[in-house]
Amino acid sequence: MPDSNRILNELNTCQEQIKAQGGIQASNLEDYWLQSVGKTLYDKLIQPYNSKMWLVDDVSSIDTFKWSPKGVAIKDGPRAAWDEVYSGYPHSPRGYDDYFPFATQNANVLLSTTVDSINLNSKLVTIDGNTKSYDCIVNTIGLDTLMPDTGLPKLPYLGRKLELIVFPSEHVFPENVYFLYYPGSGSFTRLVEYKKFTKHKSHTSLIGMEIPVNNGGQDYPMPFKWAQRLASEYHNCFASSTFSMGRAGSYLYGIDIDDCIKQSFILREMIVSGSWDHPVPGEQYRFPEL
Repeated sequence: MPDSNRILNELNTCQEQIKAQGGIQASNLEDYWLQSVGKTLYDKLIQPYNSKMWLVDDVSSIDTFKWSPKGVAIKDGPRAAWDEVYSGYPHSPRGYDDYFPFATQNANVLLSTTVDSINLNSKLVTIDGNTKSYDCIVNTIGLDTLMPDTGLPKLPYLGRKLELIVFPSEHVFPENVYFLYYPGSGSFTRLVEYKKFTKHKSHTSLIGMEIPVNNGGQDYPMPFKWAQRLASEYHNCFASSTFSMGRAGSYLYGIDIDDCIKQSFILREMIVSGSWDHPVPGEQYRFPEL
């Protein structure tokens, strides 16, 4: 970069300050990255990317950010950003489809149905006009969608528009590159080459372009403390033996698919041990960020 000397000086200053204070002391995402990489790199890469990622003008308004740092901001050694991360995907061309018959083999799965209403206290659910009683309810959808009559304000979410492009080549990205992130002025945040995950064999390759949109979609819970406090008010409405989990149900952007799977194992152990129907004082039936 033409301003590399200034960038290097800022990086050295950042490292000295981090060492002097025993780590990064940040109250929001902007503070974290300014202390990590300095103002020049922040203005070039971090601020414009997060501004369009979350459709906010002020990145300092993002005051929950454990999901953001992928280890140290800048490091020596191999060029791979996630050199200690494993990516797992089924070998079957059907992906995860074969898992669901196995996972639900002893369950009565109701497909193509509409839930008309849910009473969390009595655990009564009306489905297509028929009311049923359940021992346990597990929610994975948006809290304000589940409970529209609480009188609480709506929770803020961000949607994603996905443009799919097929390229007439076996691969598009360089070897071992799964994502490309774009901090520039374009509306899209990243491109994803799915074959890198699925190991699919083909002479063409499918690329997904992700564009943040305020279209009413509930793809991403917003990373604001005030919104998470509001979500906690919704969680306070849950009764004994009712649970809320997953990214939408927990209202935590940092919940990824591996965390969702871990939450399900935790819940299973609670049910098997018989501890799931006894409220724990001071705890809500919401699974924390893992």
